[in-house]
Amino acid sequence: MTVTQKSNLYRRSSGIYVVRITVPERLRRFVGKGEIHISTGSRTPGVAKAVAAGTMAHWRQRFLALSGIERMDIERLSLGSPLLEGAGYLSLPEAAEAAGFTEEELLRKGSEGRLTLHARLTAVTGHVLPQSALEVEHEGDREVFVVPASGHMPVNAVVVQHTGVLRVRSCAEIASALLSRATPQLVLFDLPTRPGHVFAPDRPVELRRSSVELAVAEVEALRVVTLASVKPEQLLEVQRLKEGAVAARRVPSAKGMRVSDATERYMSERSTGCAEDRTRRLRDACNLFADLMGDPLVSAVTRDMLRTYRDEYLPKVPAKLHLLRHKHPEIAESITAAIEVVDSKWPRISELEQRKRMGWLAGLFAWLSKERLIEADPADGLVQASANQDAGPKKRKHRKQDSRDAFTDDDLHAIFSASWFKTGRGQINLAGTYREFMPLYYWLPLLGLHTGARINELCQLKLTDIKQTPAGVWYIDINDGADDQSVKNSNSVRNVPLHPLLIQLGLIEWRTALQGKGYDRLFPELKYDSTKGYSKAAVKWFSAYLGRLGWERDGRKTFHSFRHTFITRATNDFEIPPSVVVQITGHERGVAGGVLPYMKNQVPDDVCPAIQKMNFALAEISGFDQAAGLKAIEHALKRKAAARIPASR
Repeated sequence: MTVTQKSNLYRRSSGIYVVRITVPERLRRFVGKGEIHISTGSRTPGVAKAVAAGTMAHWRQRFLALSGIERMDIERLSLGSPLLEGAGYLSLPEAAEAAGFTEEELLRKGSEGRLTLHARLTAVTGHVLPQSALEVEHEGDREVFVVPASGHMPVNAVVVQHTGVLRVRSCAEIASALLSRATPQLVLFDLPTRPGHVFAPDRPVELRRSSVELAVAEVEALRVVTLASVKPEQLLEVQRLKEGAVAARRVPSAKGMRVSDATERYMSERSTGCAEDRTRRLRDACNLFADLMGDPLVSAVTRDMLRTYRDEYLPKVPAKLHLLRHKHPEIAESITAAIEVVDSKWPRISELEQRKRMGWLAGLFAWLSKERLIEADPADGLVQASANQDAGPKKRKHRKQDSRDAFTDDDLHAIFSASWFKTGRGQINLAGTYREFMPLYYWLPLLGLHTGARINELCQLKLTDIKQTPAGVWYIDINDGADDQSVKNSNSVRNVPLHPLLIQLGLIEWRTALQGKGYDRLFPELKYDSTKGYSKAAVKWFSAYLGRLGWERDGRKTFHSFRHTFITRATNDFEIPPSVVVQITGHERGVAGGVLPYMKNQVPDDVCPAIQKMNFALAEISGFDQAAGLKAIEHALKRKAAARIPASR
């Protein structure tokens, strides 16, 4: 087994290094997997490499001890199977499973003349005749039977429709052909029940692995002979190997379990039904404690230790640690080193973030207590104590989107003054491509302003989500109907009528043009991200666009500001009832200071008049150039494809 430290030693998010051991293919069926992962118990690269080298040498020696046994499940080989008792036939897969061989190994035995192949036919028309009635030709030292066509059979040939098992002739050649993945065509079979007679089908019969059958008695005899060649010490080593693999996969007991191990065990259960991004943050919060506190045993974690972590260590953690590690590569392996290196100018995580991380960490210990893996929960009440350190009236929970500002008229004028809004198309560069323009630059801001929808709700739209009611009202169906579509909550599933301006600028015609080119999404230039959906690149672009317009990158004005603008203007300027605004935007029922009537079953026809009332008095915008848009998408997709091609060396 050839291995390298680089490919077989990796670091968990907790900082502990783990050695990956590849199981030889001949033993994988027995071990149950292709790899075994064993913790080195160390965060220090040098120590971990030394431990890994010893561990791999130990397992390599065990594998080599079994090098004489190939392509067999030794345990199955030694135990046998009830299927191998008595007479009859087994299909090739059944025989392999029962005797402990692979299908390839059984075919190899057939190519060596040690097994006879059979074929099970169903209602195949042909002739039964004595083998002696066939003409014989000689090819060198070899005799070949000549099988005449159906209309020229000997007079003693009997027409039959055969169903049952027939013995394959020239088994060694046919088995070799099956091993090479060929599909031999057979024109003559032996009749097991009538010695000296053959069956000639009217048409050649294709023999595939799935139709091959083996005699039970022959397979059992092969198993017994093969087992006799296995040394007793090899059987013992196989049992030890199995026990070692199981031990490597076994979750450590609570008594000797460290926080990093407990985190992995906790997340394996906690992550079920949890969004990937939230799962990652939960795991990172627990592993942060393990990193900073030396990955203590779970049983050794006390309330005092958690208080020290909460009050002394956590406030020093740098914000955006991944950026810090990129800037200071020498500290990439240690968060403790990152805290020591960072100066006062580098921002630390906020108090709100500290409370979140303490809350997630407390969830780990609450789970350990619930599972009776620890006697008492040392984190019980510590998170609440942290939140109440500053005595005072309880404040309303602050949501990130609440700090966003709506766009002013001047803001909207600046945003929609880009050249692509004035001309309906992007600018072609000297190379003849739309490198600085994609159709989402045009349509996404317009949709955000005129629907109040969230950015991911728009970015994930399929062309089939743009629909028309029987009354002729065009609308977008915001839903989570596909695996790559999601919404914030159940209220977010809704139908939003399209503003007349969007239709006037050519959105419906653009949908038709995209369908004509075989696209299925409104923004095919966007790539799906398992954490951020389709909006990741769009958020990045719009933030940079606002930056070029002179906005501060303080999070006050973002794409979400279109949503605030829509809601504010709809309520204040256009006097649309709050209940209708809630229906259009998919907001929670308790917005605007009270519980609002939520007309969930309203159809687009009902709320269309409200959309039509809204006029944002934008600068003149030209209709969208479909031909240019299709070219821009083609160029964007080619750039993405080129980026995935490895550079030539």
